[in-house]
Amino acid sequence: MRALVEQTRDTVKEWLERLNLLWDDNCEHRGKVGLHILMGGEDDGEWDLYPEHEAILIGTQDMLLSRALNRGYGMSRYRWPMHFGLLNNDALWVMDETQLMGVGVETSAQLDGFRQTERAGALPGCRTWWMSATLDYTQLATVDHPRPTGGWPAIKLENKDLAVLAVRERFNAKKKIASARPVLDATTKDDPKPLAKFIAEQTPGSPR
Repeated sequence: MRALVEQTRDTVKEWLERLNLLWDDNCEHRGKVGLHILMGGEDDGEWDLYPEHEAILIGTQDMLLSRALNRGYGMSRYRWPMHFGLLNNDALWVMDETQLMGVGVETSAQLDGFRQTERAGALPGCRTWWMSATLDYTQLATVDHPRPTGGWPAIKLENKDLAVLAVRERFNAKKKIASARPVLDATTKDDPKPLAKFIAEQTPGSPR
């Protein structure tokens, strides 16, 4: 999602600036880390011109997965192989909010299977993490990415984590769901104000 990309970009930029590791076009790249956005309407910063230096790429799945499939969306087809090679070698893929990815989850799993068997022409050293509290593990089982004996390694909340009060409160939090009264009718269906007012009334502390 675009909003998630932008939020993540802002946070990572703050980290790199605090560590004095963020590169820009006016500084020496050696020892620095590039931060680039792959998203429609954004300038990617020509990250592919510096494959020998460290970089963090943050983007939407249409941009990233299409490049990993050698079909880079929104770019010249003459540069497809360049991005294909860079994204399938010496890279760590982190898939966040997998419940929003649809078939992109299976696509990323199949790509990971190709990389591990070198069928895509990639070298070892490219791994994938899937991050979600609701991930359906069956989505990761594809033709070239079968479920290993004992399952895939996973990091989950343990008892020592749940012993922390703040974590336990969030983990056991209950969400109340109730039917909302109708707020739109034939005379207001094109006017968003009644709906906005209703939502504000249900949200404590929100501006009226």
